[in-house]
Amino acid sequence: MAAAVLGLAVPGMEVANAATVGNGSSTSSASPGQLLGPFSELWAFLTQNRWPDGKPRLTGRLSLSFSHGVLTLSAVDEESGQYATLSGATLDDLFLSFEAGLNDGTLPWRPSKYASKGSRK
Repeated sequence: MAAAVLGLAVPGMEVANAATVGNGSSTSSASPGQLLGPFSELWAFLTQNRWPDGKPRLTGRLSLSFSHGVLTLSAVDEESGQYATLSGATLDDLFLSFEAGLNDGTLPWRPSKYASKGSRK
């Protein structure tokens, strides 16, 4: 089974999550504000720029879209070269589903031809 890295199911990577890496943005002046405040795993995915061992990490990317009455939230993990996409009727549903999936490693990650495939720890 793949290890969860910041909640990502990535083979061969050590386990880390927002609880083990603090607030996830040790050198960032950005703030999750009220919208993302309750979603520590999502915030860590976006802003964590160091692994628990101190090595540099490429931050994640999120995209939100609306088409034909459906909201879609996509995440790109530059480190692993993978992406995950979920759809739902409300932002609350999307953020809650993404947070849970990052926390337990159950997001449906797929290879991305657009991700930079960074350092791949």
